[in-house]
Amino acid sequence: MFTVHNSENDERVFRGHLAPIAHLLDDPSVIEILINHPKRAFVERHGEMTQIELDLLPQNVSGAAMALAAINQKDHHPVLDCRMPNLRVAMAMPPIAVHGPAMAIRKHRKTVRRLHQYLDEGLFQPGIRRPLSRSARGKTPDISAGNEAVFDFLRHVMITKENLLLAGSTSAGKTALLNALEAEIPDGERLIVIEDTKELILNRPNFLQLEANLDRGISIAHLLRLALRMRPDRIFVGEVRDGTAYDLMDALNTGHSGSGGTLHADTAPDALIRLESLLRQAPQAANWPLAAMRSQIASTFRYVIFSSKIAGRAPETILEILGLDERGEYRLKTLYQRFSDD
Repeated sequence: MFTVHNSENDERVFRGHLAPIAHLLDDPSVIEILINHPKRAFVERHGEMTQIELDLLPQNVSGAAMALAAINQKDHHPVLDCRMPNLRVAMAMPPIAVHGPAMAIRKHRKTVRRLHQYLDEGLFQPGIRRPLSRSARGKTPDISAGNEAVFDFLRHVMITKENLLLAGSTSAGKTALLNALEAEIPDGERLIVIEDTKELILNRPNFLQLEANLDRGISIAHLLRLALRMRPDRIFVGEVRDGTAYDLMDALNTGHSGSGGTLHADTAPDALIRLESLLRQAPQAANWPLAAMRSQIASTFRYVIFSSKIAGRAPETILEILGLDERGEYRLKTLYQRFSDD
């Protein structure tokens, strides 16, 4: 735990650097301010996300970061997760934030919402449509014929927010497929992508691209924890390695469905065994009973999409994970197989 340094001067410096968004900081209807880079931001009001154009300079954000570090008695660092009166702020600076300094500001309520206000605001009213839950989405369509059926299925998977495991060997087309899938995410959703080395090319309104930097002590695990503070709707990890698999699974089970990651594997079923091996490398999972681990994997990911070079660096196999059988083995359904074994 850290102790907040009560420096009115540092707070003035922080707000001074962010003068172009002072009206947003003071607007009680604004809950979140998400600066993806100094020229673009999104604000949340009444549950709706709106894009705004900014006129911030990179030095405005870096200056605010230095003031924030001083307020919280922390060293200036390329990744910061801090607080100040009525605010929680998560920041990432270049080279970690690929497209320029990024910041997520969460404003705390200055007044406590009373129970009767939930009633007055209609928040107990029945009949409001919820997003479909996994159990309510019905049967997976037959896509064995391929072609348009696979195309429609993959679009449907992204819209209905299923968690995906994209697997394949080196140069099998995993990253290219992830790029194509991410383009199908509705524009109103905020996507955070985390990579060892930047490969993904994103073209959407609201995204944040973070790159690990071990020379500066910033791992993918660090960035996954930071991402949870930056108001993601979905999180994708460009290459799942070592015990990072545990952090990804943890993130996917905290209300961020429609997410996933890529990993190396020789076949689609092997991707799940590979994931188990990576999970074991995390101290938290070293003694995890295999049955419990597999149950968690099966409840976290619904589909495995395996790409290969012989398939033209495209999907060769798509599996649905149906749970575990009585022996504790994965129940897998092959939805699509590009090449037959005959």
